[in-house]
Amino acid sequence: MAQTSQERSAKSAAKKQAAGAEDLRLTVYPGTVAALAELMRRGGYTTQAECQSTILLNLAAMPESESAAALKTPRHVFSITENVARKLEAAGARHAARMDQEE
Repeated sequence: MAQTSQERSAKSAAKKQAAGAEDLRLTVYPGTVAALAELMRRGGYTTQAECQSTILLNLAAMPESESAAALKTPRHVFSITENVARKLEAAGARHAARMDQEE
């Protein structure tokens, strides 16, 4: 006799619980989705979960110095040009002069 959908779900849930599986949820933006899609394409993965699990296991297996570099969050570098620095300095001096006059 074939199992019902509920019986299959319950059996699957029991297996997962026995194996200690956890359901992780992840909210991401389009850039992350695109990056995952590219990694899935490169690795030949058909499911996101399999690709994500493999990425995590491979990162964990790397030497710490390499994985730290791979996990570094890209940040924008801001540099203030000399022209902008002069304007900021002038604005600060004007503000300080105003504060002096108020005292």
